[in-house]
Amino acid sequence: MSGYRQLEHGGDISQFAADFPDSAQPWLDLSTGVNPWAYPLSSDNSAYHSLPTRAQKRACRAAMANAFSCHPENVLPVPGSEAVIRMLPILLPDRTLVLSSPTYGDYAYAWQSTNQKVETVRDQLDHVAQHAGKVTGQRYVYVVCNPNNPDGVVRDRSWLAALAEQTTQSDGWLIIDEAYADALPGCSMTAHPVVPNVLILRSFGKFYGLPGLRLGAVIARTEILDRLSDLLGHWAVSGKALEAGTIAYRDSDWRNGMLPRLRQGQTILEQILTAADYSPQGEVPLFRLIEETDALQLWRHLMTKGIYVRRFEHYENFLRIGLPATVLEAERLASALEQWRRL
Repeated sequence: MSGYRQLEHGGDISQFAADFPDSAQPWLDLSTGVNPWAYPLSSDNSAYHSLPTRAQKRACRAAMANAFSCHPENVLPVPGSEAVIRMLPILLPDRTLVLSSPTYGDYAYAWQSTNQKVETVRDQLDHVAQHAGKVTGQRYVYVVCNPNNPDGVVRDRSWLAALAEQTTQSDGWLIIDEAYADALPGCSMTAHPVVPNVLILRSFGKFYGLPGLRLGAVIARTEILDRLSDLLGHWAVSGKALEAGTIAYRDSDWRNGMLPRLRQGQTILEQILTAADYSPQGEVPLFRLIEETDALQLWRHLMTKGIYVRRFEHYENFLRIGLPATVLEAERLASALEQWRRL
């Protein structure tokens, strides 16, 4: 089945629909970890008729900085996280990438696609301490997803601050991927003083439920942002995305109101999974991870019910499940899992 190979990301149900032609309709996509209650945008289409302007970029930058509690000069709007991840090996060449497992797979793919080395470790802090101040012949880039994807683990900010300091001292770089941090604002490092060799990546689409706009942010020292901006080009982010980001990031009332709604959705999802005899993992309100010995067969079962959840090529016993948006969607997921238990 051709769709089985499309495991790098969730979404794009068309890749699988042909493999399950008799599935219940409509499809219920719980694969992406994206907020099902999207920020309400207006229908103004004026931004489609001209190139993005410096004023739009400045406004979006200021709105982001206010939402992230950092200085505007340390924020760069970007066309989503993925584009930046693919550029990191160019921005930071000839460095070995260090990841802990499980984590988001695009970083390893980006490094491997440029024939650079990737190492997997159990604890980045110990790894940095081991190499700090030593001549090893290798230079390192450390990546920490916080909250982590796919298991939803959250790292303590004091641990991250220590890692940032040690990384800089050892002439390494630290990438902190905060794609899901809007849903858990207490974990973010964006308000921490900017450290020279640290980049923080933020995603707009996950929390605001608008991944199709392709908007994100990088928080770092101005020198590295200038280099990244040169790589991206003048009009990397569309005017529509800049306007949407400006409006949404300024809307603190919506943001503050969404947090308890996500926690309520998280509680409902956990109840469904617990009733199906799973122990849901993670702290991110937007998704939960479960372990299942026969995960592929469960995934197939859910697909026959028209429910698309995320499975992983390298973590074969894991399934990640996003939030149902309605009572009917929650009941549909609960029913499908109950049928699985009876098989």
